[in-house]
Amino acid sequence: MSSDSDPLQKQVSGCEPRASTRALMAVAYEQAWALCAAYLAAGLAAELLRRGGVKLGASAQSFLDSLPVFVIHTLGLLDPYLRAVVLGDLSPFWNRVLLGSVTVALILLQATVIGLGLTAALRLFQKGAR
Repeated sequence: MSSDSDPLQKQVSGCEPRASTRALMAVAYEQAWALCAAYLAAGLAAELLRRGGVKLGASAQSFLDSLPVFVIHTLGLLDPYLRAVVLGDLSPFWNRVLLGSVTVALILLQATVIGLGLTAALRLFQKGAR
């Protein structure tokens, strides 16, 4: 198929590299913020269910906490984290804030990596289309 008959190739190869980079990063971050909002809403719902005595709330809470606790473990900070939780230095409220923040940071980091990867792939595609 020639490049003259492919409208997608015309559209992508005609984009300004900076404009396409901004557009891809904007899409990546829009999706990431939507995922962050969904995660935080699910966390709030799980916390309310848990406080209401519903077993599903505690299970959902454990599931949602597994990712940030894994990240804390991977960073080698699990011992100080657990010590702070057990000794009461980290209140339940600040524990929620910490775990939520770790998850949001991880989601945004993932969006950055994916956005940059897509930008690099687009530039290679544009270079090949010229």
